[in-house]
Amino acid sequence: LQLSAGWMSGGQSWVDFFADWFFSSGLRALATSARRHRLEIGIWLAPFHVSADSELAAAHPDWLVRTDAGQPLVDPRLNRAYHILDPTHPEAITFLEKLFRALRQDGFSYFKIDFLYGAAYEGRRHDPEVTGTQALRLGLNRIFDAVNPPGKPEQAFVLACGAPLLPVVGLA
Repeated sequence: LQLSAGWMSGGQSWVDFFADWFFSSGLRALATSARRHRLEIGIWLAPFHVSADSELAAAHPDWLVRTDAGQPLVDPRLNRAYHILDPTHPEAITFLEKLFRALRQDGFSYFKIDFLYGAAYEGRRHDPEVTGTQALRLGLNRIFDAVNPPGKPEQAFVLACGAPLLPVVGLA
């Protein structure tokens, strides 16, 4: 498991997750320790941004939103190359669902998900009929359901950051 955060040691890439010396016992142990002290534990993720030099980008280039020229879309707002994960791609959304479900099962109950505007960028997607705004809503809905399964009480808190407001209403 590789943790996605720019401030962590070793210069990890966003979306590649692994336990390093900072969390050498893994995230489940960290969450268990926090909960033992009757604390809630949260995690910050940028689920739709993928570092251009990440293992995920290399292994699954078909999961990325493309430009009209067929190149992976690069977020122009950031100072290094980050691509956008396509929530309309069945394998990409399954990856996100499994990731968030596993984090919830490990004990995380607070999810700060950031840079959400990226999923709303227009570009070529696996499903060409879906707009950027629809893709963001679709991806966020699946993430929300992964941490708060339908039919069960909502116990996980989802905080949306860097998001257009209307697509996240009711989900964060």
